[in-house]
Amino acid sequence: MKWTIFTVALFGVLFAQPMMPDKSDPEIMERIETVKMWKLTEALDLSEEQAAKLFPVMNRANKRRKEIKSRQMELFGVLRDALDSGADSTELLSILDEMTDLENQECELQIDFLSQIKQILSPEQQAKYVMFEVEFKKRMMQLLRDFHRGKGRRRNFDNPWEER
Repeated sequence: MKWTIFTVALFGVLFAQPMMPDKSDPEIMERIETVKMWKLTEALDLSEEQAAKLFPVMNRANKRRKEIKSRQMELFGVLRDALDSGADSTELLSILDEMTDLENQECELQIDFLSQIKQILSPEQQAKYVMFEVEFKKRMMQLLRDFHRGKGRRRNFDNPWEER
């Protein structure tokens, strides 16, 4: 079971990375986060009190998630180098165990995060939050696909949430 989760997560890391914006450009990432918070506030109809509680929780979870993803990518490079250099089974298993541990940490982080938002959001808002996350990712991926396919000059490109 652990290996199945690990394999699925590894493919997610590998195939999601090329589609993501250049993370070295903090301005782009900041703009995406700003739009996300604005749209989330609107979608959940958050009160000021809820927003003041929710966004710090989200920011802490996102920071930790980025740290985990960064270490996963480092370990992927270490694993590649180990394979290329003919590392023994013990070394490979050590790297794989650390990668599995990071996947477990990511799962625990998500469970903890969802537990925390239960204290902030109503059940209806929690359901809307889950739907929002899925829809936001889908829209961002579509926006990036369109951009990479050269459709960036299309009308409404600056506002991917307008209906086309």
